[in-house]
Amino acid sequence: MKSNSIAINIFSNYVSQILVAALGIFLLPKCAQYMGYEAYGLVGFYGVAQAWFQFLDLGLSPTLGRQVARYKGGAATADNTVEIFRVLVSIAFFLVLIGAFLVFVFTHKIATNWLKSDGLSFYMIENSLYLMIPIFSLRLLSSLYKSALNGFEDFVWLAKFNSIIAIFRFAVIVPVLAVVSASPYMFFSYQIFISALELLFAVYRLNQLLPIESKIFFTKIKLSGFKSDIKFALSVSITGAVWVAATQTDKLILSKILPLGIYGYFTLAIAAANGILILTNPISNALIPRLTLLHSSKSDTEFRSLYRNGSQLTSVIAAAVVVFIAFFSNQILWVWSGNKDLATSMSLVLTLYVLGNGFLVASSFQYYVQLAHGQMKLHLIFNIVYLMLMIPLLFFATRLYGVVGAGWVWLFLNAATLAFWVPYVHKRYLPGVHFRWLLEDVLSPYVMSTIGALFLQAFVVFPQGRLELLISLIAAGFLLLCFSTFASKLARAKIAGYVLRK
Repeated sequence: MKSNSIAINIFSNYVSQILVAALGIFLLPKCAQYMGYEAYGLVGFYGVAQAWFQFLDLGLSPTLGRQVARYKGGAATADNTVEIFRVLVSIAFFLVLIGAFLVFVFTHKIATNWLKSDGLSFYMIENSLYLMIPIFSLRLLSSLYKSALNGFEDFVWLAKFNSIIAIFRFAVIVPVLAVVSASPYMFFSYQIFISALELLFAVYRLNQLLPIESKIFFTKIKLSGFKSDIKFALSVSITGAVWVAATQTDKLILSKILPLGIYGYFTLAIAAANGILILTNPISNALIPRLTLLHSSKSDTEFRSLYRNGSQLTSVIAAAVVVFIAFFSNQILWVWSGNKDLATSMSLVLTLYVLGNGFLVASSFQYYVQLAHGQMKLHLIFNIVYLMLMIPLLFFATRLYGVVGAGWVWLFLNAATLAFWVPYVHKRYLPGVHFRWLLEDVLSPYVMSTIGALFLQAFVVFPQGRLELLISLIAAGFLLLCFSTFASKLARAKIAGYVLRK
């Protein structure tokens, strides 16, 4: 299979992710309005539970994606790749069955002792939780197959596919809730149907790309091809599990503390903060297999160049979005949801989480380096320490300050990661790169975007009407993106080259 350029891969991912982000921005508040914020709190809990269920992936997805990238780059044989594919898929099916059974067993206790609601009946909560189980299972299996497609760098097809699935998952559900039923039963039943379609087509596409002999699934599984990758697989498995715990513990704790109505508010605020992750994930998805390929071919100069350019491109986008949301969180929530109570109560939470996500995006590049090298020991140690710090801090902060306390913990830990951990990893794997990377590729766009935001706050009076405010915010966001772009040497060179050709 011929590789597309990295630019085409990133562009394809962006088209898909921007569509997904736009659908979420415009339609999630509509779902909350139709269902009610208490019922939408169940959707928020579903998102957290889905992330914890992905715990059962145990690193299988990145392991398969890396193996496929190695096969595509000529560093692994077709037979070896097929054997590993069969082993990982078989393990995944087994884990899904175990996970589904365990969730089924504990559903009654979760509905009784964990979630708090004044307006929803116990039976509605319990039955909604039961409906989540097949969604969890189907989406975990889908992630495995999509990771293999990432390894093949099949990003153009994936972009089209993810866009279509997003339209059905987020857009079609709104008229269904409005016309048929706005109950949680309808929401989760519909998601089961979409998740099944997603898995079916992902399996079909991968079946087209894998070597022909892999299409016969029910054959004897050999472990010989997998033995050399067991150490990497175990490292990624444990790392992935610990990272799920590190990124979802706050949301799990708050689902216990907060009533479902308030948790629905919190869910929408987190969805807005995660917009930065949606907009930067396409770059990482395109970079990881290409960095793996470059490391396998021992192209160190190209590896460093791609790493820095990818970091800089990511920071240009991340800086504009993070600074924009952090400075104008109240206005953004009001325009987005139309709910002034939500905007007032969650604006600080949104600011803290989006700043934390900004540090997270910058810090995540060291993970891509370790993944490309196939050495995850350091990342595993880091995640364990991160989790050991996070859990006691979260219990203390959320008990005293609720959702705001959780936001401060998230911000503090991710800022500390960028300040202390990333330079150590760079010294180990990319000596001599850290300070130029930090100053030129990461911090410069944030400094320029902050200058732009301070200018807007000092000299611009935003209108009060919702539509007028939306137009003003769009203009402000575009201005911050211009400031951020100007700070990037790579972006300036690209723009200058384009202008000179004209």
